Amino acid sequence: MKYRTLGRTGFTVSEIGCGGCGIGGGWGPRDDAEALRALRRAIDLGVTFFDTALGYGNGHSEQLIGQAVKRMRERVIIATKIPPKTGRWPVLSHEPVSETFPADWIVECTDKSLKNLGTDYLDVQQLHAWADAYNRQLEWYEALARLKEQGKVRAFGISANDWDPYGPVNLVRSGLTDTVQVIYNIFEQRPAKELLPTALEHNVGIIVRVPLEEGLLTGTLGPDHVFPEDDWRGKWLTPERLKEAAERVQKLKAF
Repeated sequence: MKYRTLGRTGFTVSEIGCGGCGIGGGWGPRDDAEALRALRRAIDLGVTFFDTALGYGNGHSEQLIGQAVKRMRERVIIATKIPPKTGRWPVLSHEPVSETFPADWIVECTDKSLKNLGTDYLDVQQLHAWADAYNRQLEWYEALARLKEQGKVRAFGISANDWDPYGPVNLVRSGLTDTVQVIYNIFEQRPAKELLPTALEHNVGIIVRVPLEEGLLTGTLGPDHVFPEDDWRGKWLTPERLKEAAERVQKLKAF
């Protein structure tokens, strides 16, 4: 395993992190015992960075990660996320932060995450969506800064709206965030145009999510793949999209 520093946080993290979305539920049959085995195996192999969210199974993902790192909390860096209070993704610029991420909601969600994870501090707390207008509505920032002063949060950041690699650029330039999370993989290269260079320039940590394109880059989802009824991807990855993705993967293999 290779390690690097997560921006200006000063945290040393494994270059390969472990995402906690799938173990929260909604990706087909859930197997908590297998999830715990996978988490502990990741730790054994040198993974020290875990990213989860309160919204992943209403805290279930956090609870599993908390169990996996029990008695070894100081060895890992845990990032989690606060869902919009409206329950809607993505958040849009016309939705005021006082409705999506009000201060009391940020505190309430942080306390829930601390309890779920069985810890008294979060290494990285993030807003689970972002609108450029929030650069001028700083209730979210003031709440997270207070939590940082209280020792409940060591650093904080945001997770860009899906497929919006340009939305957080102004935030990164503002100096108000320690980290930014964005979709980046072989199919989705747009972050490299502006967001990633800007983050590097301002020493903001970059957390890459969806590196395997929701499973399309694993080689296991062919054109005829049938998703279980409780797998949310079945509504998004239609047979047409699966066929298109398989063709793109084949072209990539040709290189």
